[in-house]
Amino acid sequence: MQSVSLTISDSQLASLEEQRKYIVQELLETEMTYIQQMMAFVHGVVLKSKNLVSRKEHDTIFSNLEEICQYHHEYQAKLKDRIDSWEDGSTIGDVLDGLFNSNFWDLYRRYWKNSIFATHLCPSMRKKNSALNEIIISFNAEDKSKLGMESYLAQPIQRIARYPLLMKEMLKYTISTNPDAFLLNQVLTGFQSTLVDINNSIDKAAEDNFTSIATIERSLIGYSEPLRERDRQLLRQGTLEEKGLLGKSREIILFSDLILVCKTDPDGDSKKRKLIATKSLPVQDIITVTAEKRVEIRINTKKSKNVVLRARTELERDDWLTKLQTPLMMRNE
Repeated sequence: MQSVSLTISDSQLASLEEQRKYIVQELLETEMTYIQQMMAFVHGVVLKSKNLVSRKEHDTIFSNLEEICQYHHEYQAKLKDRIDSWEDGSTIGDVLDGLFNSNFWDLYRRYWKNSIFATHLCPSMRKKNSALNEIIISFNAEDKSKLGMESYLAQPIQRIARYPLLMKEMLKYTISTNPDAFLLNQVLTGFQSTLVDINNSIDKAAEDNFTSIATIERSLIGYSEPLRERDRQLLRQGTLEEKGLLGKSREIILFSDLILVCKTDPDGDSKKRKLIATKSLPVQDIITVTAEKRVEIRINTKKSKNVVLRARTELERDDWLTKLQTPLMMRNE
């Protein structure tokens, strides 16, 4: 990012310094607002919900949000001291360099990678856990910012995106002889490079998996448990016939830990197909999945009547058989 050319008048320089002061004040004000809002959310929701959900569920939704808030809260004083004593020729790049250290990136890298799970799981967790939902409703009612749960969870990612914009704006009003020109350029370059590295490390496959499961969950009737679990994988979805039902087709949804047998809702909207779950087969209850005569597959279970599915061809049966046996092998590993 280019700083301002050196050939300017004193009045122009004074105007530039005034703009720089305005931007660093904006940096401080937005930082303080960010910290205040997130600390309120941490105390009002994150800490209060620790005993209402499992450790795994809590970490999945809120991740290390408490640590992020504490980090910013502790560093805020250094930022404020520099800006409160601001004068022409002051620098902010060195302060930001201290803020965006390895601890900062370790915290945000962890939060960013977890955010795809939090976004998808939060609604289902609220639906499943009435006590958690009540805490969130109570907090929202008293929250003056009126951001809402999803907005609070997105705040750290949005804050990261704001920093380079503020640094670029600062550089627009920084003359090249000001030490801050070099400092800000150096910090900005490192910041953007790290952002790219983090974004490239995000598991796109996991994000796509969660999105697909969310679509299924929205279309499903008759299954009360939340489908979106952090470790659950969608392995296959397709149509087979269920033996004993006069050749009626069934939608088979195969997850890493669950098999759902569904029928299409006859009263549903033709444009938005709804599925009614008729059978739910947890993988832990399945004994074997075997090939039967011709194009049939038998699923032997511990707790319910065995299910026999019929494919259209032997090739399709064999492909389904492999997919259906996969979660059993994963379970035994």
